[in-house]
Amino acid sequence: MIRIKIVLVGGLVTSLFIAGCGKKQEQAGYVETKMEEGKEIIQQEKQEAVQKKESMTEQAEGKAAKSELEKTKSEAVSAKDKTDSIIKELIAKAKALLDKGEYKEAGATAQDVLNNYDSESQEAKNIIATVTEKLKATATEKSEEITKGLKGKLEGLGK
Repeated sequence: MIRIKIVLVGGLVTSLFIAGCGKKQEQAGYVETKMEEGKEIIQQEKQEAVQKKESMTEQAEGKAAKSELEKTKSEAVSAKDKTDSIIKELIAKAKALLDKGEYKEAGATAQDVLNNYDSESQEAKNIIATVTEKLKATATEKSEEITKGLKGKLEGLGK
């Protein structure tokens, strides 16, 4: 009987040992599974973070480009305003010179507008046309004066 008790106790101890080892293996497997799941979650979170970073970078670059474009547009408008102001000043100067009878200077100023600021400026073209007419008229007058003077001298020589 003692032998049976020893065998029974030994069997019981062995079965408890085996059951305990199985639980430890089961627990170890559970821990490994949870660690793998944790690694997967971390990997997914990293990917999402990278995607968010890229998206935010693209948005920031888009905003920066838009800001730069607005700045460039503003600078272009400012430059056009300055150019328009210069053209108005030069046209006013050319008209004043024209009124003073300084035709060559008036023509040069109008030509400066056409060459350097606005090749289609109708005001500058009109000033040049007026200068051309005035210079032709002046040349004709001088030519007639010279002709009359020469005729008078020639007639004086013939007497």
